[in-house]
Amino acid sequence: MNRNTAIFDYFFDSCPDQDKENIRKSIEESSDCSRFYRDLKQALEPLDSLKEEPCPDYLIDNLFARTEKSGSQNDLELLLEKESAAGSDNLYFWNKVGRIAAAAAMIAIIAATYFPATNKMRAVADSIACKHNMARIGTGLHNYAFDNAGMMPVASSSSDSWWKVGSQREDDYSNTRNAWLLVKNGYCQMEDFECPARPIKAEIKLERVDVCDYEHDFPHKEFINYSFPVISGNVKLEKHNKRAIAADSNPLFEGNCLDQQTFFKTVRLDEKMKNFRSVNHNGAGQNILLLDNSVKFNKTSFYNGDNFYTVEGLKSYSGNERPSEKNDTFLAP
Repeated sequence: MNRNTAIFDYFFDSCPDQDKENIRKSIEESSDCSRFYRDLKQALEPLDSLKEEPCPDYLIDNLFARTEKSGSQNDLELLLEKESAAGSDNLYFWNKVGRIAAAAAMIAIIAATYFPATNKMRAVADSIACKHNMARIGTGLHNYAFDNAGMMPVASSSSDSWWKVGSQREDDYSNTRNAWLLVKNGYCQMEDFECPARPIKAEIKLERVDVCDYEHDFPHKEFINYSFPVISGNVKLEKHNKRAIAADSNPLFEGNCLDQQTFFKTVRLDEKMKNFRSVNHNGAGQNILLLDNSVKFNKTSFYNGDNFYTVEGLKSYSGNERPSEKNDTFLAP
C-alpha cells in the first residue's frame, strides 16, 4: 500500500488494527510522513465546523422515482393481485419486504450524501500527497545538482526525441531518462514519480518492479506521472529562479508517448488546447514544482505568463521540439 494512502486510512480510522501501530510509528519517526499527516489534518479541519443538515426532499423523491422505473408496472400489479388473493398468510411476507425497502432507501440516502463528501476528502488528500511527491523530487534535483557542479540531470544521447518513454534501447530517447537518473542514483524513489490523484494506473504493480532491471528509463509512462523540462546539453539548476521545473503530466501528449509506438502522432495545437489541464487531478488543474523547491497548485497551464506545456509560438508537435529560448519552459512528455 502507498504510504500516503495508509496515512489517509489511519487518519479516518479505517485501516486494519494490525497496521495502526506501524503507521503511527512512521508518522512519529519520518519527517515526510509527519508533514503529510499534519497537512492532511489542516486541510480537512474546516469540515469539523460544518453543521449537519437534513437530507433534501429531492433526494428521496429521486430515489423512489428511480425505484419505480426499475421494474415493470404490469409485473408489480400482477404480484399485488396474487398476494391479495392469498389472504392473511402473506402478511409477514409484506412486512419483511417493507422493512427491506425501508433499509434500502436509507442506505441509498446515506450513500447519496456521504460518498460525494468522502470522494472530495480523498481528492484533497491525493493533492497533498502529490505536492509531497514533487517536494521530494525537488529535493532530489537539488541534491543531484549539489553533487554534480550545479548541473541538472541529463542522460547522454545523440537523439533529439523526447517522447519514447520506457524504451531501454541506447539509440532511443525520452525526456524521462533525465528524471530516471534521480531514481537510478538514489536521489529519489520510483514511487515519488507516481501521482496519487491520477485516474489511470499502471498495470504492473510498483512493488514488483526492480530498479536494477531498467538501465535507461522508467518501465512505462504510467510510472512517471509528471513532466519535466526538455533541455539540451548541460544546464545549471538556478535555485532562486521562480520557473516551473516539473508539473503534473502534460495533457497534450497523453497516450502518445509509449515505447511500443513506432512513430509519434503529430499534435496540432489550437487555442482551446492551450487551456487543457493535466488528467492527474481530473482536469481541476495541476501541481507545479518551482526552481526554488516550492510547490503550488495552478488551475491553468500558465505561470509568469508562460505556458509551461507548450513551446512559445509553436502550433505543431512531432516529438523532437526544444524551447524557443532560455526563458521558455517546455515540460514534456
